[in-house]
Amino acid sequence: MHQVESILSEFLEKQPLSGKIFIAFSGGLDSMCLLHAANKVSGKVLGKILRHLIAVHVNHQLQPEANDWEAFCKQQAQHYQIDFHALKIKIQNPESNVEAQAREKRYQAIAKLMQSEDVLLTAHHLDDQAETVLLQLMRGSGVDGLSGMQSVASFQSAKLYRPFLAISRDELEDYAHSNNLKWVEDPSNQDNKYSRNFVRNQVIPLLRDRWPASTKMLARSAVNLSEANELVKHQSLADLSDCRGLLKNSIEIEKLL
Repeated sequence: MHQVESILSEFLEKQPLSGKIFIAFSGGLDSMCLLHAANKVSGKVLGKILRHLIAVHVNHQLQPEANDWEAFCKQQAQHYQIDFHALKIKIQNPESNVEAQAREKRYQAIAKLMQSEDVLLTAHHLDDQAETVLLQLMRGSGVDGLSGMQSVASFQSAKLYRPFLAISRDELEDYAHSNNLKWVEDPSNQDNKYSRNFVRNQVIPLLRDRWPASTKMLARSAVNLSEANELVKHQSLADLSDCRGLLKNSIEIEKLL
């Protein structure tokens, strides 16, 4: 079993999976690897009940090739005998922060398909995590923001799982080539007017020239900061508990001071 499949299998085996598993499937390299790997390990994790898997593609209608990408994704899902669901969204103001608008509308659309026991799998990986940390630094974020993306997070009333956060894009590319996978390339990924593309295409390569392991180190910092953030929250709740008064929703001032 390839490392990518092993990591996915081990991750899923540790999580509650009582409902359906939605796979965010753009048709790009990362999500293609996730779809393929999920199909390979589903027998071990889900007892070959493929009806648990649903590939969901969101057509943002921003590129001339958008409908072709949707058709490609549908064909790939059918090839693996995985249920497919396509959603169309429309960005109201393409000139203003398209990245944030697309992400918000995409997640809103997917959430409407899901029940509380369902989970959404995304193919965010180690390089995505490093980019997120750098973007949060440029926003002046605190410990919470610098914790980056979490491998397990709430998603409306359901759950969001990111099993690939410890896997680099190079490893995913190796997995894709070793399995002769096909995927689509979004030309907008080369447009550096978008902040994430600028970080990915300009900043990260410069950092790697100086520090080859920079993306791994940034991702490690996110893990450390996440742990620190959880400790602060835990201690804060303990402090709050110590200060509670006898009446409901009351605080003893002396203890607080």
